[in-house]
Amino acid sequence: LGGLAVPARAANPTVTQTANVVIVVDFADTSHTGHGFGCLKTADGPASMVDSFNGSSVRSMKNYISAISYGQLQVTNIFPQYNETDKTIQIYKLPHNENYYVDQGMKNIGTAIIQDSLSYLQSLLSGHSDLDLEQDGFIDNLTLVIPSNSAGKSPIDSHQSHYDGTETVNGF
Repeated sequence: LGGLAVPARAANPTVTQTANVVIVVDFADTSHTGHGFGCLKTADGPASMVDSFNGSSVRSMKNYISAISYGQLQVTNIFPQYNETDKTIQIYKLPHNENYYVDQGMKNIGTAIIQDSLSYLQSLLSGHSDLDLEQDGFIDNLTLVIPSNSAGKSPIDSHQSHYDGTETVNGF
């Protein structure tokens, strides 16, 4: 069969609102200096990172997700470490070196970082009522921005993780 394949759209699409909490972390032996998002420690680096998620460009994460879902998924990105006034990010320093997390195995890296960040997340996210826009009793999504090494790479690849712990953050 030849022809043109056109994706089908629902007649009456429902729009889902979802929250994406973006947390920037450093390992005990690394820092966000020189790689990714225009270097988070330069004057324009933090604003550049926020723009890559929330900007007006069709390539921003928010607009990209909306476009590929035909407007059915709307993402609200939350940057609790970002200071809008002075355009800086307060980066959280994890207690272990990068290799400690790598040694956890790809399946457990996210869980190990979340466990090591829980007390920080508790204080950072207190007062945020917009973490569960899906209203299912859980934080909708947590994005961890990790540093790359001096070669601009990290042995930790982008991946999805599920946190199965019983701890809560801000009631979620």
